[in-house]
Amino acid sequence: MEGPSIRATRTPSPSSQAAQLPDITDTLTSSPGIGSILATSSPTRQGPSEGIITLHDDPSAVADICFVHGLMGDRVGTWTAEGESEPWPKTLLPPLLGKVRILAYGYNGDVPSNLQRTDQSPADRAANNLLIDLTMARIAGNASSRPLILVAHSLGGIICKRAVLMSRDNVNSHLQGVYMSLRAIMFIGTPHKGLQLSGWASILTSLLGISAIPKDYHLSDLDSSSMLPEVTQERFKALIEDQRDREIPIVTQSFFEETLAGKIGLTISKESATLPGDEPIPINASHRDMVRFNSVHDAGYQKIATVLQLWISEFDDIRNTQPQNDDSNNDSLQTGRYLDRGRLSRRMLFVPPSARALVQRPPSPLEIADVHTERPSRFRPCYIICSIMALVVIGSGVLGIYYTVRFDRMGDGFTAASWIVAIGAMALAGPMARHYPHCSCWRPATPYYHGIHRASTQPVS
Repeated sequence: MEGPSIRATRTPSPSSQAAQLPDITDTLTSSPGIGSILATSSPTRQGPSEGIITLHDDPSAVADICFVHGLMGDRVGTWTAEGESEPWPKTLLPPLLGKVRILAYGYNGDVPSNLQRTDQSPADRAANNLLIDLTMARIAGNASSRPLILVAHSLGGIICKRAVLMSRDNVNSHLQGVYMSLRAIMFIGTPHKGLQLSGWASILTSLLGISAIPKDYHLSDLDSSSMLPEVTQERFKALIEDQRDREIPIVTQSFFEETLAGKIGLTISKESATLPGDEPIPINASHRDMVRFNSVHDAGYQKIATVLQLWISEFDDIRNTQPQNDDSNNDSLQTGRYLDRGRLSRRMLFVPPSARALVQRPPSPLEIADVHTERPSRFRPCYIICSIMALVVIGSGVLGIYYTVRFDRMGDGFTAASWIVAIGAMALAGPMARHYPHCSCWRPATPYYHGIHRASTQPVS
């Protein structure tokens, strides 16, 4: 939630034109489950400040960071301090974090226009658009499975929660990528609980600079449309608990404001801004200014940047510790799921089921040296087993020929010979099938290598 002055900064950014994404809507709409979302979301795209823009990119990025603003906010203005021409995620973070791609998401956060719309709830509209735009941006950047961090201010945190829930429950593999790759969410002044309609009215009237919400703005729609924090919080809490049970957690961190905002006091209290299970971090600023920093010496910036730096360093360290000649490990790192249990809390070494496959192939010489022991110097062939099998085959043939000649005049010689050969073949089939792959009498034994084979988990565009 930011003040009315933010709307005055809502102008097209030069970087937004340079960061336009290729049109892959046709590709996504051809997949089941996404067409209906695009159909309901596309008509709401109005204005130059909506969608995803790239604030910073790095060819060797180990993670994506996406910033999401709140009501009355802007994808650039929300993160830009007074007197600055560029947002701090673009000017201050890249030198510190290095190998990251920094994105900013914008949506229609205008309260009056959202309250008057009845086709879809404000939270659902913004969450749908965030999920689709972020998916398209990551596909266009060939980073569908790259670890993802969401940074949300105010009610943008509720938008992020709903987008993650939509991604988890979606049947489309493209849209599931956001949930599967999400590694952390940072909530800055997000109301998780304790905000009723009366609280909404006082906060909105203060931020909008009006004496009261007009009667034709249906404030109750915020409740019925799941915009109230409690409605989304229960489902999101269940999602986090499920992640912890499977030891594949999504890490969260909450920040709360310490400076009063005019006559109404704290816009979002510490209790409301604290996610269950988090140790909240205070920022000595008002609700509007807690995400606006002028320099790296700002105490609030240092707290936020330190948490981001810790998360990014974990991804980078894990990538550097992977064997360079192991392609499966290097590629699977992009999912953020291969983590060191000894160094990182609340994480585990995990191979997604979709990425596991046992393959049987002759290994390379290096693999043989690493995996297999040397053949014993005393060669131990299996002459006895093979001799017995050979006797069965030869004996069946000889008896078949004998009985064919002996009983040919009786007219049943062919039948007798066929039965003898058939019984011999059946007796031989099972043992031969089990023994032949390991037999050293017929050919040199070929070692078998069973390992984890890289399977592409990225959506096919």
